[in-house]
Amino acid sequence: MNVVYIKHFDNGKKYVGITNNFQKRMSDHEYDAKHGSQLLVHFAMRKYSHKTEIVFESENYDEVLEMERIIIQNFKDLGIELYNMTDGWEGSLGYKHSEESKQKMRCNRPSMSG
Repeated sequence: MNVVYIKHFDNGKKYVGITNNFQKRMSDHEYDAKHGSQLLVHFAMRKYSHKTEIVFESENYDEVLEMERIIIQNFKDLGIELYNMTDGWEGSLGYKHSEESKQKMRCNRPSMSG
């Protein structure tokens, strides 16, 4: 099952992530944080208390990618600071979107015109 999860840090910041293996991803985060990873989320894990919750599940990976983007944007719109380094999608190394998914994402992007 593909999931979107949120790490809530006690300093008020959040991290939004996706995975297809939640337990392994949490274990990987803990290992990386413990072993000195310099990613912002791992630095924060060393410094602050946090809890993690699954907020969306789907068999369809494209739906999870889209939901991650939506949640990140909603947090930004609310002025909530994030440890995410991207607006979503980009962190999924090796994943190739279908042409249909790429078209949907293009249509859903906010307009840059003012």
